[in-house]
Amino acid sequence: MPIQNSQSKIDDEAGEARNLLFLARERDADVTAVDFAEEGLRAARRRAEAAGISLKTTAADARTWRPGRPFDAVLVTFLHLLPEARAESYRRLRDALVPGGLLLAEWFGDAHADKGRFAEIGPPTPKRLISAHELREHFPQGGIEVLEETERDLDEGPILKGRAAVLRFAWRKPIS
Repeated sequence: MPIQNSQSKIDDEAGEARNLLFLARERDADVTAVDFAEEGLRAARRRAEAAGISLKTTAADARTWRPGRPFDAVLVTFLHLLPEARAESYRRLRDALVPGGLLLAEWFGDAHADKGRFAEIGPPTPKRLISAHELREHFPQGGIEVLEETERDLDEGPILKGRAAVLRFAWRKPIS
């Protein structure tokens, strides 16, 4: 999850590691992937090795992981917890950032529950979908830079492929 160099640190769920590898290659960032699934971390390491990129990995559960140091940025992609775990998760995301740090996230939005319009991908139950209203409740309004509900075609590997309703979010932690 974390990427770090002398100028930046970013935290991202590993998955296919495309975001991390882009940042490592294009921004010369020192990258660490965090994921609860060792299989996902192995895939991320293979992709990094094939690209000639150094990648550190950490196996951890996002609901309980404590990074040990704050990051300049945190990337969250398609992490869909049950409602009772999300408030704590949002608090941990805020706490994982340095003052002025940036949270970038993409989730399946609550509109994705309309299975007639969208691909049969994403969370197994609508309870795991995220709403813009929920994010406004858990993140101070002044730091919200992007909160966009949109539709797009996903091509995130073999599992996340098809039309989806997504929620894109960028929030900056206050400096003081």
